Amino acid sequence: MEFVLVERDQHSPERGCFDSHVQCARIALERGCRRVLILEDDATLVAFEPFQVEQVNRFLQSADPELFYLGANLGKVWLTWRRGIARVRARGSHAYLLSNRGCQRLLEQGGYAGTALDKVLAQHYRGYMAFPMLSQQQPEEIAASDIVRARSTDGTAADAAFWRDNWRRQYSQVLRNVGKTLLLRDL
Repeated sequence: MEFVLVERDQHSPERGCFDSHVQCARIALERGCRRVLILEDDATLVAFEPFQVEQVNRFLQSADPELFYLGANLGKVWLTWRRGIARVRARGSHAYLLSNRGCQRLLEQGGYAGTALDKVLAQHYRGYMAFPMLSQQQPEEIAASDIVRARSTDGTAADAAFWRDNWRRQYSQVLRNVGKTLLLRDL
């Protein structure tokens, strides 16, 4: 395990975030890694059972997805036909795995071009996630983010209530999107 520490980008925290994740992908490719786990500095693991990790590992071995979230700021979520695995269109990423091919594609995107990393991942990758999630992000009142201004156009912050709602959202989204599961939209 290695922690990649970067200097903050004082002029554009969003660019700094983008560049640091690209740096992690580059390091993984240079070392020939099959996958890399990328965590934001305020990501935390939640209590989980060993069988959940086994489900994730089986899926990673068989499907080798380019992008797999352990936790995210959720958009749409629907279950796949694989136990413990969901599809997701995430709005934010704080704990995720990129495959070797996912790392290559991220580097092919080029440098930061004014679009947040979260949006690049959501628009260009087929996202999968552990269900239920295995990671959450610290609320702003505990670990303030230097990119909060870039994330929020209305001045709101991802406080404890936001992350509680995000946790609940994974379940409500699965119910709301049961049709996608039945129509095999994970293929």
